Amino acid sequence: MSKNRWQCSHEVLDPKQVHYCRYIGLEALLALARPHIGTGDERDFIHEDEPQFIAAHQMSEIGFALHIQTLGQLIGKIEEEDYPSALKLVERLIVWCGVHGNVMSALNTMEPKKFFEFRDALAPASGAESEQYRIIEILSGIEPEDAYASIRGMDFTYRAFLDRKPEEGENKPKARWWTLRLTELSEGPTVRKAIKAKLQKLGIGREELFGDTPPAQSSIALLAQGLVGYDKAFRSLRSVHMMVAARQIGTRAGTGHTDGVPYLKSAVDKAQFFPELWDRD
Repeated sequence: MSKNRWQCSHEVLDPKQVHYCRYIGLEALLALARPHIGTGDERDFIHEDEPQFIAAHQMSEIGFALHIQTLGQLIGKIEEEDYPSALKLVERLIVWCGVHGNVMSALNTMEPKKFFEFRDALAPASGAESEQYRIIEILSGIEPEDAYASIRGMDFTYRAFLDRKPEEGENKPKARWWTLRLTELSEGPTVRKAIKAKLQKLGIGREELFGDTPPAQSSIALLAQGLVGYDKAFRSLRSVHMMVAARQIGTRAGTGHTDGVPYLKSAVDKAQFFPELWDRD
């Protein structure tokens, strides 16, 4: 191979130059799109649709990483009281909610009967194990004792749902989904804590935020209204996940230890990032 021709097959002027394929780590990225089993070894694809299933979840995790980075920036802007910049970041998060939903919707191009040709090989793994997804929830505003989900008729707070230890037996957790990192993050700054503190400092409540009085036009009020939009956008993402699951698995249980669609629906109904901003009860 020519010293100026890279493994991606492109010939370049200078082997040290910045080049698209190397810049984004394309070769390494594509090499990861394989099924990995418990020992860390790869296995062959079981079905022609399995590569799409893996790629959709890998793309989601890449998007989640940027989502998390943006949440960190947003918390900083709120603490600095740079509310116009914070609102721009909220708008970015809303866009990313749409991206996440579109990636998940791609799974609806699989026929359910074909999905079941390789689904059993995934158990007991579940997308609910995604730590990055949980980090997004915590940094946005869900707190450990918030109502979160129901499983088989039992209601759980957020931490209680994630913090059950692995056990033998059907419908029992095979992995503890709560991690030390989640504990640390839940005790630190979040968007919910940051905006709540600033509104309390200014003495602005829901009535002022969403009314016709001048405070509703202030930069912090516009930010709070934007955060309600973000909360709704993430709820829409949860709904997309629920609808994809309903099409693919119907009334069957999830590959983890949830009861599948009913669990996902309960999270849509209960989980909120900023209840203080838009609950009218």
